[in-house]
Amino acid sequence: MESEFIALTRDGLELYNAALSTDGKFKVEKLRSIEGVESAEWSPQGDLVALFRKSSPQKLEVLDANTWEVLHTVEGPTPVSKFSFSPLGSYLLVCFRFEPNQCPENLRLLKANTAEEVTRLAQRGVSDLSWPPLRWTGGESFMCRLVKGAVHVFTRQQLESGSFSINNPLIRINSPRASAIFASPEPPRNACKDAGKAAAESKPTSSNSSSSSSSNGGSGGSVYCAVFSKETKGEPALLEVYELHEKGEATIVAKKSFFHAQEADCQWAYDGRALLVKTHTDASDLTYYGSSALYFLKCQGGYDLRLVAAEEGPVHAALWSRSTIEFVVCYGKVPATVAMYDGNSKATSPKFRLGEGMRTFLSFCSFSKLLLWGGFGNLAGEVEVWMPRKKGIVGKTVC
Repeated sequence: MESEFIALTRDGLELYNAALSTDGKFKVEKLRSIEGVESAEWSPQGDLVALFRKSSPQKLEVLDANTWEVLHTVEGPTPVSKFSFSPLGSYLLVCFRFEPNQCPENLRLLKANTAEEVTRLAQRGVSDLSWPPLRWTGGESFMCRLVKGAVHVFTRQQLESGSFSINNPLIRINSPRASAIFASPEPPRNACKDAGKAAAESKPTSSNSSSSSSSNGGSGGSVYCAVFSKETKGEPALLEVYELHEKGEATIVAKKSFFHAQEADCQWAYDGRALLVKTHTDASDLTYYGSSALYFLKCQGGYDLRLVAAEEGPVHAALWSRSTIEFVVCYGKVPATVAMYDGNSKATSPKFRLGEGMRTFLSFCSFSKLLLWGGFGNLAGEVEVWMPRKKGIVGKTVC
């Protein structure tokens, strides 16, 4: 079993190959190094790598991940500030530094394999919370864009039409106070078709019966966009979840209001059935750093629950399993508490608690069989690796 990964150092980029032999020996081999690379991103499919070099701040290079040869470059009149791939790696989003005269349309949407430009537009402010300003659903069926007072939604067909216009969305969601959007994952299209075919074959057809499937492939193929509106004087913050339809409609399926919420970060379950909402406000009597809370919300059925209140301390991390609807939360003053929940139930109490420790970082492995709970930065560097199914530790170390 082999896997390649890249590491960014002070000198640039380094490519490694990690292999586990049949006799259980683990070997890491350095394959190549590229000097002067400041940032890099591997495409989700693993076939492309985008590189930004210190020596060429106005240029972004896209390389073939197999040969590491430059396929094409994207250049602009000002330095590159951010870049990222779409969820399936079909598109590349590149943002140059905004300059009213020199670079007024500083955000470019390109086809990743060919660098063909799809559109360009002005993007004045770019932050970690607002990036990327164009957000795709997991299977790239829809692309969402937050504008003043509304959310514009485009379809895959529009992007692939060859005459795409950023000013002509298929769906407009009016939301006067909207400040952030979060597009959901979605099952692969083939999986939705297979599920729909199996359901049709298992039930007798009737001319009088109505179909229970949605326009996006049935209950298993629903696609959503969550819209967050921060609180203002006299009005609480609001999160609205819309189901997107290819016919040009968006129907609201869930809604939740919050107090003391100037910002929000939403994390979707792997299949889009539920989401975790972490809210934050700077105005707090509890601590100088503000306060945060965590909520659990199901898209269908209107069920929601506050998991962590502001009085219980900060929410350090909240993470979904990559393959199940379970999630783990790290919260409270250090030594922080970690607990795992089952999202299939109402999640009123943890499935089990991992305990307390000087650790605030959580990470699942690719198949969610292992969970890393670590403390880095100003903490001691303790690391524990858990096997959630067995509710036990399989290893620990100090970095």
